[in-house]
Amino acid sequence: MTIQEFEKLTGIRPNAIYFEKVIHPEYMAAGDDVDKETFCKRWKRNGGLYRMFLAMEDTRVKVVEELGKRIESQDKQIQALQKDVNRYASEAAEYRTKLVDIRAILNM
Repeated sequence: MTIQEFEKLTGIRPNAIYFEKVIHPEYMAAGDDVDKETFCKRWKRNGGLYRMFLAMEDTRVKVVEELGKRIESQDKQIQALQKDVNRYASEAAEYRTKLVDIRAILNM
């Protein structure tokens, strides 16, 4: 069964990955005596849409968690870079002060 056939028979459009990894293997495991229409009716009746929703929600949660980890890591990098910037600014200020002192000595 193709994803288009599944969509036509159920009125539900799964994403390609979910269809390939879950729905199609379930269809293939249903056996030769189960036609596409029967499979789709059973799939809907046995909570297929709810299971698909849960899988999508689990994926969303994982993505949000991963993004949270990336943001946390990038925040740490930003903080470290900000410390470097502050240190370089402080060093530049010291060099400017020394340069002013050297100019004052040279102009005496």
